[in-house]
Amino acid sequence: VDTNIGNNSSVVALTSEPVADLQVHKTADQRVLPLGSDVTFTVTVTNVGPSAASGVAVTDVLPAGLVLVSATPSQGTYTPATGEWALGALAAGTQTTLTLRATVAAVGPLTNRAAKTAQTELDPNPANDASGVTVNGQAADVQVVKTVDRPTPLLGETVTFTVTVTNNGPDVATGV
Repeated sequence: VDTNIGNNSSVVALTSEPVADLQVHKTADQRVLPLGSDVTFTVTVTNVGPSAASGVAVTDVLPAGLVLVSATPSQGTYTPATGEWALGALAAGTQTTLTLRATVAAVGPLTNRAAKTAQTELDPNPANDASGVTVNGQAADVQVVKTVDRPTPLLGETVTFTVTVTNNGPDVATGV
């Protein structure tokens, strides 16, 4: 027999921490570009929830070989010197973008990576907090040499010109 039935139950209030899974995805409008041309990178941050996210920042520093032309965030601010995109709050189920336009100033593979660097809420899946894309700057040294078989012909004589085009590389030349 329970002599005190007043202590047979108890109530505890739980306050759960907000959880917001942010996903970072990066794309490039072109993957192979001639030296000196521009590439547009798009960084998309998506909050798949279940809670809103706050204090969100993403870092995207262009590697050597890419020169920043412009940065356009759909929300927040981008600081070129540090590569920090302070985007602030992001409601659950929404996304925002940062568009970076850069000039290819080096030949070879150039990898540009964006990574979430700050968030107030717990992120249950840190595996999707960064994304990168590699572009290849290409250049070809096309050499043109014109020669003549008779540099001092007499009036009325036929001469033959030879034009030699050589690709000194390092990449394939197209549209020549």
